[in-house]
Amino acid sequence: MRNQKKYSFHPRWKMTLKLRTTSPLHVGNGEETHRDELTVKDEEKEQQDRPESVEPRKADITACIKDGKGKPFIPGSTFKGVLRQWLEQHLIRDAAAFALCQKMLGHGRGNGADSTETEQGGTAEFLAGILTAPITFSDQEIAPSYWDPETQTSVETAIAVDRVTRTAADKKLFYREVVPAGAGFTLTVAGTMPREQAALLAAALQAGFTAAQPISFGGDTANGGGRMQFEDLQVSCLDREEIAQWLTRQDGIMAEEAMRPFSREERAALCAEGDKWLRPGGRAASRVTINLRFAGPFLVNDPSRCQGKTSGGVKRPDHFPLQDRDGNPILPAKSVRGALRSQAEKIIRSLGGSCCDPARPCSPVYSKTDVQRLCSACRLFGNTGWQSRVKISEIVFQDSQLSPEGNLLHKQDFVAIDRFHGGSRDTAKFDATSFQQPAFTVILELDPDLDEAAKGLLALTLRDFEEGDISLGLGRSKGYGRILAEETTITGGEILAAEENLAAFRAQITTGNEESQPESCLSRNEPETASAVVLSAEKPGKQGAARGQAQSDGPVFHNPYHFIPVTPPKTATWLAKENFGSAMHDSHAVYRAEDAAEKKILHGRVRCTLTSTTPLFIGGKRDENAGNPKPIAHFQIDGDPAIPATSLRGMLSSLVEAASNSSLRVLDDAMMSCRHKIGEDSLSAIGMIVIHEGQHFLYPFALPIFDQRDKTSLSTYKAMFPAGDKGPLKVYLENAHRHGAMGGFIAGAQSWNLRHPQIYYLPESSKGELKTAGSRVLGRRYAGLVPTTTRTAATDQPGILRILGTQGRADIPATKKHELFLPVPDAFAADPRAFISDLKRAKDELFAIPPEVVATFEELADQRTRPQIKHPAGITPTQWLPYHLQGCSRNDGRSAQIEPEQLRLQEGDLVYFRPFPNSARQVAEISFSSIWRSRVQKKVHKFFHEELLPFNKDRKHISPAELLFGFVQQEKGGDQLAFAGKTVCSSARLQVGQSDPFTEKEVTLKILSSPKLPSPALYFDGPGYVAKHAMQNSSIRPQGRKQYLHALPNAADPQGVKKISLTGTPTKDGPYPWESRHEKEFENQKVRIRPLRKGVQFGFTVDFENCTEWELGLLLYALRPTEAYQHKIGMGKPLGLGSVQIDIEGVDLIDRKKRYAEDSLDAARYTEVSDQEALSAWRTRFADSMDPEIRHALELLGDPAKVLAPVHYPQVQGADIEKETFKWFVANDRKGTQGAEHLVPLSRSGDSLPTLHRQRE
Repeated sequence: MRNQKKYSFHPRWKMTLKLRTTSPLHVGNGEETHRDELTVKDEEKEQQDRPESVEPRKADITACIKDGKGKPFIPGSTFKGVLRQWLEQHLIRDAAAFALCQKMLGHGRGNGADSTETEQGGTAEFLAGILTAPITFSDQEIAPSYWDPETQTSVETAIAVDRVTRTAADKKLFYREVVPAGAGFTLTVAGTMPREQAALLAAALQAGFTAAQPISFGGDTANGGGRMQFEDLQVSCLDREEIAQWLTRQDGIMAEEAMRPFSREERAALCAEGDKWLRPGGRAASRVTINLRFAGPFLVNDPSRCQGKTSGGVKRPDHFPLQDRDGNPILPAKSVRGALRSQAEKIIRSLGGSCCDPARPCSPVYSKTDVQRLCSACRLFGNTGWQSRVKISEIVFQDSQLSPEGNLLHKQDFVAIDRFHGGSRDTAKFDATSFQQPAFTVILELDPDLDEAAKGLLALTLRDFEEGDISLGLGRSKGYGRILAEETTITGGEILAAEENLAAFRAQITTGNEESQPESCLSRNEPETASAVVLSAEKPGKQGAARGQAQSDGPVFHNPYHFIPVTPPKTATWLAKENFGSAMHDSHAVYRAEDAAEKKILHGRVRCTLTSTTPLFIGGKRDENAGNPKPIAHFQIDGDPAIPATSLRGMLSSLVEAASNSSLRVLDDAMMSCRHKIGEDSLSAIGMIVIHEGQHFLYPFALPIFDQRDKTSLSTYKAMFPAGDKGPLKVYLENAHRHGAMGGFIAGAQSWNLRHPQIYYLPESSKGELKTAGSRVLGRRYAGLVPTTTRTAATDQPGILRILGTQGRADIPATKKHELFLPVPDAFAADPRAFISDLKRAKDELFAIPPEVVATFEELADQRTRPQIKHPAGITPTQWLPYHLQGCSRNDGRSAQIEPEQLRLQEGDLVYFRPFPNSARQVAEISFSSIWRSRVQKKVHKFFHEELLPFNKDRKHISPAELLFGFVQQEKGGDQLAFAGKTVCSSARLQVGQSDPFTEKEVTLKILSSPKLPSPALYFDGPGYVAKHAMQNSSIRPQGRKQYLHALPNAADPQGVKKISLTGTPTKDGPYPWESRHEKEFENQKVRIRPLRKGVQFGFTVDFENCTEWELGLLLYALRPTEAYQHKIGMGKPLGLGSVQIDIEGVDLIDRKKRYAEDSLDAARYTEVSDQEALSAWRTRFADSMDPEIRHALELLGDPAKVLAPVHYPQVQGADIEKETFKWFVANDRKGTQGAEHLVPLSRSGDSLPTLHRQRE
């Protein structure tokens, strides 16, 4: 039967396109992948077990699709889909063009002009795009995050921000595998088709990838993802002539190889033929260009370069910025678009409109009718199934400020200051490397179908961006990521700014909502006006001098610090944790105008001037290559001295906490300990550690010290030494570190341990003699006899050495330097390891060390070691406290889980011990030295009210300071509350027109020597003097929040400070209180600085939002509590540096609701309030509600005129105040509870700052 269909010949075409990624590309496969080095908390296991015991798991990473070789590729279906989408936008509106495209690409059922038409495949066949030009990096440091050269992929990190708290949303951390910029792909399209279709295809491929808005692949195209650079297009054809030649040759090659490649001219001609079907420019999107500069540091973190250590053992930074391959900063489009969307949502809610957020998103869009259910933000910025109308096509780095050393990268150290002991909190120390004031150009592409209401919303959002309301990257509360409004411009936004656009948006929000109000918010009660109290003045005398009078005990001085008291918090006026959420007026999701009680809610900026009233120094770069003492440069911005926002924030937040009696946001729950009393508390029995099945035991070697006249003290040890006073005694090797035979022997010997199991011998025939002190038996001594390694007679006594050594202990008198020989059984001497194994089997000679006893030892050891690890200052590991025995390492044979610096018990360790009095089979205390430390049973937190502790799961309320400055819940694991504060400080910049701001010369700072906790004479109140060993008394309470005193003022001195002598007396010609007169002593612990002089002025601002008038009053009070008040900031505060005075120049308020609902786009942003009476009214509103004791102490401490005596650390009469400051405490403790001095609480000091006396040594 004859075929009725008409067949015609069409050429075979092949088009090869070469593209290179210019932005990260992700084409997913619906699966997950992992990186060994990328781990996250295993939250599911943490909820079932203790968080600290749960190992992290590998993070789930959304994977790229890969070929059989493990390389990423672009599926043909993806290629075809994006080309079809582009053609839909760029084909001319013509039926013939539509039909031509349908035949080339095919169509689904009912897509043709005739709705009864069945689906049909296209003539073009799209093959997978293969990776043909892999990326290489010459320097691994600038490779992208988690770069894998085998798969040619890196990992992008994204996090959703909770709109209410402005912190990371719970379980909203995402990882996605991408092909970074620079990878080359080859894509192929083949097919049998007429020349007309081939021409359209070639024109579309060339125009689509070279257009101003080119075709992109994969996900995240709204954020500029998957953009490609066109490199080449090759066209080949197999026409009639080529087929005839191929058939004639019969050379066995495939038909594809017989295709004729087009010349450049032929290809251009073919594309030109296809161009007639395309509209020039298509439906071009509008462009808006943002030229922005950051006001200070900028950081988007690259987690792959943070934390842990490099392969070389070097500590990685805690935060490090994303960089491109040239080392320039990356500002991810996702960050910009996310910040714009968040601000747009905030505007909508502020006008009473409803809006979704990441925790409760709008429903996905499956059809056009679903779009009507989207909120205004989703319609503009997209949702699942609905593409964003705003795309970020490109972000280009322009420039960045160099560091003083000429580098792009700036490193800044952060430390949180403990509110009680005043030192840095080790667990809250971190560093961040950032770029300073970088500039970028951001290109926004707006959909041509953007409606008027969406344009109006975007116009308001971009105005907020231009004015600095939006921050980008990490660290907003620390001054990072702030936009410099003065140098940020937006062009192309004219299409948005029409009044009809604003009107349309405002009408859309108010439709169906006549009142147009945000959801109602809860109202909190303000503290009532406080009643005045009469503050007593404790009389000077046995309990210390209250008013600075000199007594016979010696001259007086001020301790460098005192305390603002803490009182039971008024939690009824705090935010209840159960009300923490969108309904609180503090929520970052909306700008409030008033609360439910119609109290005003304010937004704006406080403008301030800061003036140094004494020399001032803020530490910047430390020169590690210079000699000691190391020089430190002042912190700088743009080459001028400055004060970082973090320093200002720390200063203000601590005062806000104190003034409002809020929780202590930084308070280390430290274990406190004190040295045992010599004699009665000393440990003297010695034994060996044995570890069996994870349990610690002790094998006793030598008797404790005992009294020959009363041997009842040995009854506790009877189970360990059944022979009583006839048991083994330790042998003192005297003159161990002097010249001579014994000194030479000890210098070459090592303490016994299982790695050095040397046995020594002493002749039993010599017997030696008892070493005594009065009636007390210390042990045995052998005059002039040196142990030997050879047994010369069967009666020789075998033993082992316990040698402490002298390294790091040169200040110990030689007469005190003895070492020990410990007698051991013959079976031990024959084979120590076998002996220990037998002990483990029998156990009858072993005595259990309970886990809590081991834990106490480790806590005490870590407490001594940790400060030296964090601040080594030239101290070597052999000098770390507590000392370990000569020849031993701190952790021989320990698991890798134990850090090398941690001192942990090992099998074979020789320890001093004491058994429990009522259970001689258990050990109550162990140590490496006879005079060890005892811990205070209560840790620091137990001394404070539970609601004053840093935020934790047991807290029931959130304090005012936590809402103003933010908080993070302390515990690990599970759901954790966090909140970004409502205030943001700028950096303080040097005011224009000032002469050289520095002092004349560089000086070496004294070492800060603040006594460590508990130091009860200074830190605690009983009332009255509290002895160290009385810390268990339940009536003892902490003094409060540490604040530093100002230096003794001297108006006639150019630096405003009275000079003092080496012994702490006022003088005309001596050094300033901060200057060291012993530069070469302990020089590795000192630094050299050149402070700023008195009278240098800086300007800074504090932005605030959603604050009640009481909260604004609290902020203003903290900035300037009284006319006389001066703050302390920077380095050397205890030494007299860093006094500054803050003047409030004015408060600029923003009426957010009016600004969004009524104002034109060019309306003034602020309403200025500079009238001092108005400012004073806000401040007084807060001050009148303060606790009188707190207010009295705070204002007293801040007034330099109240300082009437020299200010320095405690010291005895006539001694150098820079040296051996422990002597004052020894002399003071010697007086006992009835005569010793203590720091009189300010509530009992009247109107004067208390003083202390220079004790007689």
